[in-house]
Amino acid sequence: MALGRRDLLGGVLVVLASLGFSIGSFIAGSSDGHPLAIVFFNRVVAFVILLPYMLSKGAGHLARAPLKGLSLSRGILGMVGILVTVITMHFLPVLDVVLLERLSVFMVPLFALLFLKSRISRGMVFAVGMGFLGVWFVVNPHDELLRLGALFGVLAALFNGLNLTISKQLSKVQSGQQYLFYLFGVGGLVSLPGLFMGVPKTALFWLILMGIAKGAGQLMLVSGLRRTSVTRASVLLNMDLFFVTLFSLLFAHVRPTQEVLVGLILISAASVATVILPRRERALAVE
Repeated sequence: MALGRRDLLGGVLVVLASLGFSIGSFIAGSSDGHPLAIVFFNRVVAFVILLPYMLSKGAGHLARAPLKGLSLSRGILGMVGILVTVITMHFLPVLDVVLLERLSVFMVPLFALLFLKSRISRGMVFAVGMGFLGVWFVVNPHDELLRLGALFGVLAALFNGLNLTISKQLSKVQSGQQYLFYLFGVGGLVSLPGLFMGVPKTALFWLILMGIAKGAGQLMLVSGLRRTSVTRASVLLNMDLFFVTLFSLLFAHVRPTQEVLVGLILISAASVATVILPRRERALAVE
């Protein structure tokens, strides 16, 4: 069935969001700033970009957000997840890190099983297994440095997966404004020491640009989700794998190996599988 104009516009906005996220990730991986400083600019600049939207229903609406304690935990987990991801970029190429981030999507059903007692279908188990197989191709197990980078990547995925699980629960009771306010606000406050980590002047512009790209991407995603389904948006967000691959070729002159390409195909297929499965099988795998 042909897409309507509203769905088409929503899809375009989601792809643009994916582009914004990819630009932010590529800049973060190329920056020589302190990891905590990178996280600070990621959160604070995005917070400023999104502030008009977050205040669109008034400050009182933000103050009345339910589950504030859980929101604070989610904000801290999200910040730690980004911090470990940035550290991982010191060991692995940006494309490999973005691929490893996909582990967080596959970990959501596992966390949902452990903490929320959700059921996991055989199809979801297959998708998760395919995703982990893709990671095996991405990381060269014979290289000591890559093994260390993979360890950080898996740790980041654990934090991000737990963050996604909590976010799914919060999204059921919080508005978009409340959700984003506590996500970026708490992350910015917790990462505030990063402002004093001695950011090089040459890196300052790029860190601000990174935050703008991440904030604009998040705003595009919120706008796109108003017009298209979460399932379609989740599939389209996989475009960031191909954007980062393109950026790596054009600007870093890094060509992905055959193993990474195989891993990219497997992880992309597994990511798509987690969002096209029937709702009763997806459990909490899609945000």
